[in-house]
Amino acid sequence: MANNAYVIATNSGTPLIANASSFPGGSTIGQVEQSEASSGAIFQWSDAATASGLAATPGNAQVALTWTPAMSATSYNVKRSATSGGPYTTIASVSATSYTDTNVVNGLAYSYVIAAVHSGVEAPNSNEASAMPLVVAYAVNCGGSAAAPFAADAYYSPAGSTLGTSTSIDAGGVLDPAPMAVYQTERYRTLTYTFTNLSPNVGYKVRLHFSENYWSASGKRLFNVFINGTQVLNSFDIYLTAGSQYRAVLEEFNAPADGSGQIAVLFSDGTADHAKINGIEIAMTAPSPPTSLAATAANGQIALQWAASADATSYRVQRTAISGGPYAFLASTGTTNYADAAVVGGVPYYYVVSAVGGGGQGANSAEASATPPVPQLSVNLGGSNGLHLSWPSWATGYQVYAATNLAAPIPWQLTTNVIQSSNGTFWLDLPISNRSQQFFRLSPN
Repeated sequence: MANNAYVIATNSGTPLIANASSFPGGSTIGQVEQSEASSGAIFQWSDAATASGLAATPGNAQVALTWTPAMSATSYNVKRSATSGGPYTTIASVSATSYTDTNVVNGLAYSYVIAAVHSGVEAPNSNEASAMPLVVAYAVNCGGSAAAPFAADAYYSPAGSTLGTSTSIDAGGVLDPAPMAVYQTERYRTLTYTFTNLSPNVGYKVRLHFSENYWSASGKRLFNVFINGTQVLNSFDIYLTAGSQYRAVLEEFNAPADGSGQIAVLFSDGTADHAKINGIEIAMTAPSPPTSLAATAANGQIALQWAASADATSYRVQRTAISGGPYAFLASTGTTNYADAAVVGGVPYYYVVSAVGGGGQGANSAEASATPPVPQLSVNLGGSNGLHLSWPSWATGYQVYAATNLAAPIPWQLTTNVIQSSNGTFWLDLPISNRSQQFFRLSPN
């Protein structure tokens, strides 16, 4: 029974308990909404026990998960996989609707689902969300000392001024926030932070952390921000964006390092007070998924071709026998093509490709599939009252089986004659008695 289907139940004045057979898969988990108060009323079923809206946000050596609560859920099982589509392994059980996975490696992609639990019974998995923890090149506590993983303030010019507060900062609205100490210190006035020794012309994610710790109203501080000369914030008002004083705000931008491997972030005074910044992160981003993946079947192989991804240094090819995965690693290549020769004729194969760069492995491409042709077995009369069997030499790893009839179960027997190769074909010769009947098939090992 699908969501929003209807079942008949009797209202006896006590809480409704529907028979398991009334619900999807025999489950009694869910919500039944009464549409009429009389006995034998119609009730509406909705799959209320399934968590939804799962989102995954990558950070430095962590992935932050949030999801929409499931009605009547008493806890949630957090499940993770290194492959999109699973299989998933439960890594935690929590009562909240958020979880931060810190047992991750920067540069590797992770896929998550959430299963709500009600009275000890686990509901179906939520939607899948994937993320890759960031490889952070720089993390700076502007105006302050080191607050791991943020380093002490550096890389700025001119010096400007600094300010600090002991007031607690609300970072609840920021996924993957900086440490509290970062939001409690700041450097202000017109100044530039310059980050060097980055990969020239490679894309990075610039994360700017703010908290308005001085003004208690909007319109009191308006300033501009430029990254390598491109304006990214205009008349930025921290208080207005955050909604209050002492509340963290995160602004993120994708920007390439220039030809010399630098990213310069300019904070420029605007029309009210001074520009300011609390913390800066420069993180390498994984390449975008390859596009235009095409799979072309040929004799004994499937040829793959795709468009290059910016900043990619190599590509990971994955394959499955089932559309949608899960996918298994097949090969790594530095080119935008690959030939899969480990295939069997007549069997469909499904592929995805992901790009790998300085920021790790990116997301999978769209899926492409192909089915290689089946090699044809030729049977001809040979010399000395025998048969000559042959098939194309691209069909490696095949054997010939013989049977005297096709009545089920067919008594196929592997031929033991030596397979030879010449003139672009595999072949073998078999003796046959006069007027005897033989059937043959070619099968992979």
